[in-house]
Amino acid sequence: MKIKRLTTSVLPAHSRLGFTLIEMLVVIAIIALLASMIVPAVTGALRSATHAKSMSNLRQWGTSLYLHLYDSQGKLPSRGPNQQPTWTLASSTSQEAVRKAWYNVLPPYVNESAIADVPRADRKIFLEGESIHRDPQAEFDTAQLIVRPLFSYCFNSQLNTSRQYGDNIPGQGDLRQKSLDITMYPSPSNTVMFFESRVGEGDGDPSQNSNSQYARAYGHSRHLSFRYGGKVNLLFLDGSVARFNSKDLFNGTEVVNDAVYWSGLE
Repeated sequence: MKIKRLTTSVLPAHSRLGFTLIEMLVVIAIIALLASMIVPAVTGALRSATHAKSMSNLRQWGTSLYLHLYDSQGKLPSRGPNQQPTWTLASSTSQEAVRKAWYNVLPPYVNESAIADVPRADRKIFLEGESIHRDPQAEFDTAQLIVRPLFSYCFNSQLNTSRQYGDNIPGQGDLRQKSLDITMYPSPSNTVMFFESRVGEGDGDPSQNSNSQYARAYGHSRHLSFRYGGKVNLLFLDGSVARFNSKDLFNGTEVVNDAVYWSGLE
């Protein structure tokens, strides 16, 4: 009687359970490649969405400006008494410059709070929630917020200066703190009224890293924001909003200067 030998068969490689090390490494490499392609796209889409929201905020500032111009017979609001006012100063409406400051005059026209009317308990409005005072991409410093409002939109401090004469206009003197008439501006569609400004260290050109550059009530091209991938929105005196390369405005290139005037008077 023959006894059959029991033999074991080896399964082919493709029938085994699990993965080989090489297969796992290939899968990980593919996932990493896909992530490197998807994450920047998602980040860019989110940034574009918040920048569109910021542009909408600037349009609301423009709406409030023109409602104010109607009520004031064409007088612009003032830039305020200080570049970085404390809460106390910004609320001192016994001073004419504070009463007429843009951040106190304009917001009520679009159902927002004037800075002077923001209760201490509600100052977090500058850190969270939706408000025309707040650029959704701006990162605010809570410690600074205790002392002063943190502006992510800035009034153009050069609005009442002359492209020809600078701060002192012959026969008129220094007009920087005056509330001027809209009819005095020959190029409203090119003249900057408001812009997205720096709020923290990551917002601007690396060469301008002083705290004095941050969260200003008024400023000029050296104080604009770089936080949206090097882009910045500007609101012009005619109520239009446009987007530019931050570095072009910061450096004051000739091409941009043909379309963007910081000094508003001739």
